Amino acid sequence: MSGARGWLGSFGSCRSRIAGGILLAIAIGGALYCARMPNELQRFRAELRSKGYKVSRKEIAASQKGPSRNLEEITDLIRQLGDLYPANLPLMGRCSNAIPVPLTKRDYPWRVEDYKGSAPHTWEDLAKVMRQREPMLRRLQALAREEIPEYGMGEKTPIFGFISMARWLCADALSALRQGSRTTALEDMESITDFALFRSLEKDFIPQLGRIAVISIGLGATWEILQSAEWTEQDLVRIQAAWERVSPLQAIEAAMEGELAFADEMEPEMRKVMPAGNAMLGQLDATDDVLFIMQCALTHCEAARALQKGESWIALKPGLEQTQLKAGSKLNSRYRHQLLRLFLPKFSEFFANGVNAEAARQLLLSDVAIRRFKLCHNGTPPTAFRELSPDFLDVANGHDPFSGEDLQYCTNPDGSYLLYSVGIDGVDNGGDFSVEQGQNFFWESRDMVWPSSQ
Repeated sequence: MSGARGWLGSFGSCRSRIAGGILLAIAIGGALYCARMPNELQRFRAELRSKGYKVSRKEIAASQKGPSRNLEEITDLIRQLGDLYPANLPLMGRCSNAIPVPLTKRDYPWRVEDYKGSAPHTWEDLAKVMRQREPMLRRLQALAREEIPEYGMGEKTPIFGFISMARWLCADALSALRQGSRTTALEDMESITDFALFRSLEKDFIPQLGRIAVISIGLGATWEILQSAEWTEQDLVRIQAAWERVSPLQAIEAAMEGELAFADEMEPEMRKVMPAGNAMLGQLDATDDVLFIMQCALTHCEAARALQKGESWIALKPGLEQTQLKAGSKLNSRYRHQLLRLFLPKFSEFFANGVNAEAARQLLLSDVAIRRFKLCHNGTPPTAFRELSPDFLDVANGHDPFSGEDLQYCTNPDGSYLLYSVGIDGVDNGGDFSVEQGQNFFWESRDMVWPSSQ
């Protein structure tokens, strides 16, 4: 019996030693992991610096100018304007036959289901609201023409206020067209592109996110005004010039450069608002998360630069997906890697929205060029797309970021034309603008077909 007890005792002590050994191995492994990650992060930062990137807030601040002299007044005026309600005009909307109908040719400026409270129900109501805000809008336009602030005042600059401003200008342009004022509509459209350039050189995610939203609103508004009036060659040149200076791809690049510099500041800030248990685990993952965020930001930044040089989305997509999968493989616990969990989906969505906006901008520039060509050729469109260049379309434009080639174009027997991008899947579906249920026309169509009601 005593022998059995001795055997059991030795077994118990053996188990204890094994458990202790396992714990020791885990502790050593954890220590080695924690020691490795800072070194790896430091090496990655050194590599980025050698390529000319800024990798800290201090480095970014040293390379940027202060805000313009007009920005504080612009910010105050935007706050006074408030929000347009309902906020979103149904731009580029469709009827049941899937043909877009310009908003100015409809009976009401908003969808019936959007009417609530004191919202302007009719075009007359909207005109009244715009007259009340006209002095503020005109002052804002004058300040923007005088100097476009390329840098902001940090958190004091309400970037989402600029989105609201774009909506007001869009509403004012459409209201003006309904009343026959083509000049006001054209000036409003130019002002939207002015506001799309606000904080354009600031290396920060939030301002660039706002800029892409402003650009998307402006593209829809410009389509609306193109359908709603007979524009002269001089007018069309102004529209083209306004949109040539705006680049969604540059916004992506600036945003991702900011993420490279600010990634290590995000984690401690986020930990402050996390539950205590998650915060402790998050601290263990902090260096790992920062490294992966910076790697993802670099991949997206270099992809944006490659797109600006003419490479295609489809060629770049595998590299983007590989980076995302590598980082996403760590998300096997809902308590761990909170920074990655928060930012990875935002990177992909932001990047896709920016490339979509660039495709739409190229379609708009090309459509304006075709309209100019028709004015100079008795209403006949070009038989081939590159007949537009260089007289009506700069050779650098007309490019499809998804395919890496020219936009798709063909003429129809009735004198109309079909102009489209192959869209985010990179597949040419022959100009198929159908969408799945719940998706947005044009932006999520199988092919991004530039709508024409002509």
